[in-house]
Amino acid sequence: MITAKWCRKFKSPVELDPLLVFARKIMLTHNYVGKSAYELLGKNTKYWEVKLKNVDNVAVNNLVDYVESIHNLPLRFEKSYVSIWEYGDGDELPPHVDPSISQSASVVVGLIGKFELYLNDSNTNEVIDTVSYIPPEGIILNNTVCKHSGKCLDNYRLGMLFSVDPTFNIQEWFNG
Repeated sequence: MITAKWCRKFKSPVELDPLLVFARKIMLTHNYVGKSAYELLGKNTKYWEVKLKNVDNVAVNNLVDYVESIHNLPLRFEKSYVSIWEYGDGDELPPHVDPSISQSASVVVGLIGKFELYLNDSNTNEVIDTVSYIPPEGIILNNTVCKHSGKCLDNYRLGMLFSVDPTFNIQEWFNG
């Protein structure tokens, strides 16, 4: 199955309500990044980012513990962060590969709304594979190697993204 090499889906064992409360607090107390600052964002897309070491939230830390212990991915490192991504009606994520400076991969957990993610051909952007996920599902995305895109399917989507340590060999993990 091609999906196993670029994206793996999992179910979060952490209750959604405390994660939603955390997300909302971040959205209300931090400045967001929008379309004018980052070309990959849709017209209604915004994100907020905080350093993971500054997060004092049991639910978020339990989710990180789960991913680190069950999936063997290092989410806690010197410059690790958690970001909240909000997609509005009609927003799409254009085909791209993320830079590997701050992460080797991403772990994304859906909080509200269905999202469809695509693996794109590196030259033509043709969709090769598709993964859809809804809360409380999450994905581990090989986003610094594989070209990907996506779209919000429910007119609104809120997700929580964690970065995997950029020194971690994600290719070996996906191939293992």
